[in-house]
Amino acid sequence: MIDDWRAYRLSPPPRGYQWVGVGGDYFLVAVPTGVVFQVVIGR
Repeated sequence: MIDDWRAYRLSPPPRGYQWVGVGGDYFLVAVPTGVVFQVVIGR
């Protein structure tokens, strides 16, 4: 999980969502379901 999303130049996650980093990519994931809402490819 990415708690400091500002350091990665990501948008603030809406309530109930969390940024997750995998390799050099970032996924905005709904916490209760695990559904991916947004993908940011390698920054």
